[in-house]
Amino acid sequence: MRTQLGKTLRGALDRVFVRATVFSVFGMLVFTLALIGINYTSQASKIKERFERFAEQKAESVARVAAVDIHARRSDDVELLLNAVSDDLVIAAKAYTLSGREFASDKKSSSPLARIVINPDAALAASSGDVQTRVSESFLDYIVPARVKSRIVGSVLVRISRSDFLTLQKDVRDQVIVTLILVFALFVPIIAGLMHRATAGISEITLAAKTAADGHLNVEGLLSAEPRGEVGQLQTVFRKMISNMREGLQEIQRLVYSDGITGLPNRTWLEKFAGEYTSQKDNADGLLLFAGLDKFKLINDMHGYRVGDAVLKQLARRFKVAIEELSNYYKTTAPFVARFAGDEFVAFIPGQFTDEDIEAFAQELVDRMGRSVRVEQLLFSISMSVGCVRSEGKGEPFSDTLQNGNLAMHKAKSSGRARFVCYSSQLRDEIVQREFMETRLRQALEIGALSVHYQPKVDMVEHRIVGAEALVRWQDPELGSVSPVHFVPIAEETGLIFQIGEFVMKRALEDIGQVRELGYDLSVAVNISPQQLYSPSFTDRVLGVIGESGFPTDRLELEVTESSLVDYSQNIMNKIIPIKDEGVSFAIDDFGTGYSCLNSLAGMPFNTLKIDRSFISDLANSEGRRRIVELILLMANQLHMETVSEGIETELQAECIQAWGGRYAQGFLWSKPVPIEDFRLLLANGNLFNSMEKKPISPLH
Repeated sequence: MRTQLGKTLRGALDRVFVRATVFSVFGMLVFTLALIGINYTSQASKIKERFERFAEQKAESVARVAAVDIHARRSDDVELLLNAVSDDLVIAAKAYTLSGREFASDKKSSSPLARIVINPDAALAASSGDVQTRVSESFLDYIVPARVKSRIVGSVLVRISRSDFLTLQKDVRDQVIVTLILVFALFVPIIAGLMHRATAGISEITLAAKTAADGHLNVEGLLSAEPRGEVGQLQTVFRKMISNMREGLQEIQRLVYSDGITGLPNRTWLEKFAGEYTSQKDNADGLLLFAGLDKFKLINDMHGYRVGDAVLKQLARRFKVAIEELSNYYKTTAPFVARFAGDEFVAFIPGQFTDEDIEAFAQELVDRMGRSVRVEQLLFSISMSVGCVRSEGKGEPFSDTLQNGNLAMHKAKSSGRARFVCYSSQLRDEIVQREFMETRLRQALEIGALSVHYQPKVDMVEHRIVGAEALVRWQDPELGSVSPVHFVPIAEETGLIFQIGEFVMKRALEDIGQVRELGYDLSVAVNISPQQLYSPSFTDRVLGVIGESGFPTDRLELEVTESSLVDYSQNIMNKIIPIKDEGVSFAIDDFGTGYSCLNSLAGMPFNTLKIDRSFISDLANSEGRRRIVELILLMANQLHMETVSEGIETELQAECIQAWGGRYAQGFLWSKPVPIEDFRLLLANGNLFNSMEKKPISPLH
């Protein structure tokens, strides 16, 4: 009870109005008490002086009149005088001899006759000639010496009752009390009212400030008062300060939790959302989609970050709208969409989904995101790979769910991009194997375990080997022979492709350069990955390698896949032209599988079209394939471009290509890719065409 009362009092005293009122009343009380005390003391002193003066006058008057009778010892005469003096105020009148013995008294205070009364004060007054006084609670004794012709003959005592004096003192005290009551009754409310008016609004500001200090900035409801004066100005300034703080906090939260380019929640907000959702929901089921844009980095490399950011904004908006619309279709609660990092996005859709729902949801998302994007005069075709994970809300850390979605997304990318993959335990095993392969690939680069094989490029008209295509090969002690189909995508994703590409070019120029020294006038074709082509240092590095090798530039051909030219721009042109000006030729590899713009093909700085093996392999069974190959050969002839048909495995395929005007080809019909030593043997033996012609091959030299 005491503790609660103490808290209540402390709480009340915390208010400015209460403290100001208490301090003001206390100050007023001190001042009032000081004034009343001074007045009381002054009045009491005056009353005392008046009574003492009255007693002195009575005593001196009696002593003067009764001195002769005292000297003559006429007690009866003295008593008559003393009885005449005695009244309500004078309660005793006595006469004393020089020795202080009482010899006359008024009737009211007379002592028995047989009793001898000695008053030491009377004796002292007679002997010293000085007035003597004695004060008690009820009376005041005033004793003066009695003189006859300057001779002291005795003394006279006049006793004054103090009842009137005490009554007067009581009246003064009553006046003080009444005054204090009137002051409190009249002035305390006035002071409280004035203080409340003067401090109105400060308490609200104090409460609002405490609330804001606790992190709650919505305090307008606590500032309901509209005070005037400086307090009003203080409230106005405080409101503005809180508004600025709120805006600043919102900006800080935006910077901390939002992505600066797309405006979507960022990774930090995603993790915060995941923690709150999984901790507050007993059933936190949902679908997590981990999405990554395919080859988006190439846009930044080709067109700069300004264009890249503009593309990213559009795709982020499209991704968010697609997720929201699909979520509405499946009647789920509001989804959470965030930019995870770089070109990666994450969407979490609460609810329960069947496998069929997930597949339909993800496929529709992939389809929508695959539509082209226009920025200024540029048109981009960017696909999206999506990893799907079902979150069952059974205590699994969200970080694990996120990691699984990331693994599924990378699997979608490595499986050809523009698709979705649902996470499974088998997928994790594959990822583990992929990580092992990546580690082994790095080690192979460090110890030089990669090699280069060469597939002959033949002239089917003159039956000659005119060149070779350099192809990287990897033989690993633990993994065995690893196909480029498996390790090249890993190299592209991890950035190892730059080292591998440079290694292949150096080795090819060195090997074929040595073969040329034997008298064989051969060219060599080297594949360039999209990552290499879009690299800012592509031109300088290629020219540097060529310059170091001393290989004749007119006998080098660089092959670029058609898919890497989807977003062909002046940027690519600016990288190719300086190399082409040095005499190097360029070829479009796997032609027919991408989406090259035929309208701009004539303006591209390419010398050769390499027809993809997928068209060649089905020539015997597909009329459509035959017509496509024939049209490609006709178009190339009209554009004055050479063609190389890849994947020739039968004599019929070779005859068809020749009949349609094709001259150069590669394929197992003549040779698979072989080490440089075996390639030299092929040149030396000259028997590649024995199955087609009865005359031996005559290599150019």
